Amino acid sequence: MSDEQKITIEDSQAFKDGVKYFDDMSAEAAEMSKKLVSQLTETVIKESDGKSFNLTTAILAAAKSLAGLASYLYNSEEEFLRDLQKAREVTTDDVIPALLKESPCGECEKCRNGHPEECTNKKVREDLTTSRFLPILCSMIVEYDFFNKVVFTHIEAASKNETTLDGANEVIYKDEEEVKNGVE
Repeated sequence: MSDEQKITIEDSQAFKDGVKYFDDMSAEAAEMSKKLVSQLTETVIKESDGKSFNLTTAILAAAKSLAGLASYLYNSEEEFLRDLQKAREVTTDDVIPALLKESPCGECEKCRNGHPEECTNKKVREDLTTSRFLPILCSMIVEYDFFNKVVFTHIEAASKNETTLDGANEVIYKDEEEVKNGVE
């Protein structure tokens, strides 16, 4: 996409409407998130029966809750379990190896001279796979996906002289239909 096309899209009312819709949805989600985190930590503390509070268990519970919420988008448990298995495979085969891929250091002579592909001191970004970073990364992936799809839904509706009432739900169910029809 050219810079001119990007500017044209970003100046469109449909783009602005999509961003506003997402911002409103995101603000509401942030408020819900505060309540969920508070309730989750209180529950974990109460159920620890005098043991020390385990934040790792709370984070894992939240991650499992995310998958549990997503399960409501499926028509059958079999379909959900198939995607759960696919997600596990993608995580181990693609995502984690990509996060552990060596990157140019940015400090050696080759990097400073504009040739990072010839870096002599490549490093693995170990900080990308820490237990405190991965939940944030997962959150950003979902947020990035929803933002783009909600804004796209608004732009697409405007291009057809239609309106969109609930871009998030339209996106979720449009994804489902496209996957069923072989479009990804």
